[in-house]
Amino acid sequence: MAVMRAVSKRGVALVLFAPLLLVVVLLTGAGCAPRRGSAASAEPAAAGRADAPALQPEGVALPCPPDTSPSPALAPAVRDGTAAYEAGRYQDALRLLESADADGSADGIALYRMGYCYSVQGEKARAQETYERARKALEEKEESSAATLEDNFYLVNVLLNQGRNSEAKAAADRALEAIETCAVRVSPGGTASFRVGKLYGDAGKMDRQAAWYHRALAEFAKEPNPPVAYINRAASAVAAFELSKGAWKVAIPELERLHGLYPSDSDIPLSLFIAQLHTGDFDGAGKSVALLRTAGGK
Repeated sequence: MAVMRAVSKRGVALVLFAPLLLVVVLLTGAGCAPRRGSAASAEPAAAGRADAPALQPEGVALPCPPDTSPSPALAPAVRDGTAAYEAGRYQDALRLLESADADGSADGIALYRMGYCYSVQGEKARAQETYERARKALEEKEESSAATLEDNFYLVNVLLNQGRNSEAKAAADRALEAIETCAVRVSPGGTASFRVGKLYGDAGKMDRQAAWYHRALAEFAKEPNPPVAYINRAASAVAAFELSKGAWKVAIPELERLHGLYPSDSDIPLSLFIAQLHTGDFDGAGKSVALLRTAGGK
C-alpha cells in the first residue's frame, strides 16, 4: 500500500536485517511468544489512541499569536462543495463547485478542488485546465499580500500537481517566510498545523515538518471529526522521519496509529515489528508477527 511504501523507502530500508532474522528465530523457535496477560497482548492501538511524543518547542514556535479571527463566509455552493470534497464525495463536490464557478463565486481554492475532482474522475485535460486557472488566481492573491495559510498551501499543491516542482518549492519558501515573520498567521487546530508542516516538507525542511506533524496529530486527537487523510499523511511522514533517524520508540505510536487506520496493510506491522525489535519489546514484536499473518502478506 502507498501509505507504508513511503515509510519503507525513507526509513525501513536503513534497518539491518541480521537482528531482524535473529528475533524471528527467537520468536518462532525459542518460545519468545507474547506472554498471556502482558501489555503486548492488548488490542493494537486504534487510530489516534497513542499518545503523541513530546514536542520540540523550537520546532513549532512562532513569534506571533495565533490567528483567532473567524473564517470568511463562503458562498453557499462553495461552502457545500467544500464540505462534500472534504468528505470524499467528489461527484457531489464537482457539481456544486461547477455551480460556484458558473456564478463567479469560486476562488482559487475552489478551483483547485474542482480540478482535483476532475482528476479523480479521470478527466485529465479538464483537471489541468482548471489547475491552471486555480494557479493564476492563487498567485494573484499572493501578489496582493492577501493570501492566507490555506491559499499558500493550495498554491503549492497546484504547482506540484502541474509538475512545477521548483516553483512549488519557491512558493513554499515564500509562504514560510510570511508565516515566520507574522505576515501570515496560523489558526489554532490540527488542520492549520498540518498545512504548516506540509509547507516545511515542500521546502525540504523535514525536521520542521516532523515537528509540526507531531503537533497536528496531538491536536487532531482532541478534535471530534479530524480529517483522516491528514492524519494518515502526517503519521506516515512522522514514522518515516523517525525510522530514518533510528528513533524507534518515537516511531512506534505513529505505526500503531497507521495500523488502526489500515489493518490489512502488512507493511505496517512489518515496520512496527522492526521498531519493536530495536527497542527490545519482544512481546510487542510477537504481536506484530501475528498481525503480519492476519494481514496475509498483502
